[in-house]
Amino acid sequence: MVLSHSAQPSSGRAPSLTLRAAVGAAILAWAAPVMATAAELEAPRGTVLLTVEGAIGRANAAGAAAFDREMLESLPQVAYTTSTIWTEGEQVFSGPTLRSILDAAGAGGSQVSALALNDYKVSFPLAEVTETAPIVATRIDGEEFGVRENGPLWIVYPYDSSVEYQTEVVFGRSVWQLVRIEVSD
Repeated sequence: MVLSHSAQPSSGRAPSLTLRAAVGAAILAWAAPVMATAAELEAPRGTVLLTVEGAIGRANAAGAAAFDREMLESLPQVAYTTSTIWTEGEQVFSGPTLRSILDAAGAGGSQVSALALNDYKVSFPLAEVTETAPIVATRIDGEEFGVRENGPLWIVYPYDSSVEYQTEVVFGRSVWQLVRIEVSD
């Protein structure tokens, strides 16, 4: 941006205009990294796998944060070796934590609802989403998995690690074919 002032500085306006330009440039320089982060969330390069909407701080024009596989896999990854009540034997489930996805979207509510491709919906307190559990699995045994294998996204807990993860409540929150998360107050 170029500012010009052709008049003589007879009333002291030129320094004020220069100060405004300097402050404006400083604000733009400071905000650029923030805007770049938000733009990455708003414009996934690949197919959108997950949409987070509601009480979030980073949203596109439709009021949502959209994540493609690359964006999800750019978040810190966690892996659980665990069995499930839906599969046979132990498998390695890996992906970002639900907390890291919510943080990336700027979630600020108190309630989370997870919605599946088949419209299954479960709600639970945001306070029960920890730094380590659950994850949103993007891979099983290191491989991407599709809708026929309950994917491509599945909320998974470390079921074998503790009896607290072996309850009907936790099993009900283990949404496979996850497509949307709603955050509310």
